[in-house]
Amino acid sequence: MTPHVHVFLCRLHEVGIKQLYIVWYAHMSSTFTIDLQESFSKLKSAPIVEAILEIRTIAQADWNEDNITKLLKTALPDYPHHQSLKSLEHLFKVEQGQPLEQQVSDLGWKGLRCESEDKKCIVQFYKDSFIFSQLQPYDCGDTFFNEALKLWEIHKRIAQPTEIQRIGLRYVNRITVPQAGFNLEDYLTNPPEPPQDLEIPFTSFMHHETFNVPNYPYGINFVKAIQEEQTIGLILDIDVFMNQPVATDTMTLEKYLPEMRWLKNKVFANSITKKALEV
Repeated sequence: MTPHVHVFLCRLHEVGIKQLYIVWYAHMSSTFTIDLQESFSKLKSAPIVEAILEIRTIAQADWNEDNITKLLKTALPDYPHHQSLKSLEHLFKVEQGQPLEQQVSDLGWKGLRCESEDKKCIVQFYKDSFIFSQLQPYDCGDTFFNEALKLWEIHKRIAQPTEIQRIGLRYVNRITVPQAGFNLEDYLTNPPEPPQDLEIPFTSFMHHETFNVPNYPYGINFVKAIQEEQTIGLILDIDVFMNQPVATDTMTLEKYLPEMRWLKNKVFANSITKKALEV
């Protein structure tokens, strides 16, 4: 085969691959649908260690520490633990033959962190950001969203956001596995594999995937990892997000959040095996 023919066939192969990908993507884009009627297994012991809702906004309120803190403490009698959130800027200067110089600048008060009496529910109020999280034990999605939307209404009243710029719904799951001798394929439907022809066991791993959802304004960050503390845990960190300006009213969130929750459930359910569900 002459060099010219070889180059031609390589280019033809590349074009074919691209065309095949375009056809496949077009097919996926036309068929993918979020089905809110689909049900998922109700787990007796949910592995969710933290559920987080973050809403980033453009706000117009005067963000004064004394006034905002007083308003929030009055509005949140069920969140008696408070912590002021300040921002610091660290600058490092490095010159040859000179000791490292560090400058710290206080950028001032940014917001307030409030915790429930049992410290299982945490809400953070910033001028341009609202974050609500719930720690274990996780009750159910409806309880989480009802509390989040109630607190969001308080944030709206105080911060006066003009629009939402980003919504992020994140669930960090931790499935406890045996201390030794476990196989990832027993727990994950698509486990990582060692290099070909090198059959050696994993001691740890971290795998990050990002997806765009066809026909919808969502993206998904999905991290799988092993965490070793007192026990070995398989981490499934699923972050469904939307980077699209939308209105701040509750009806808007009630439209998008169920779809984002469905995506989270779908990713989780299709990433673990029956054995993992039994755990």
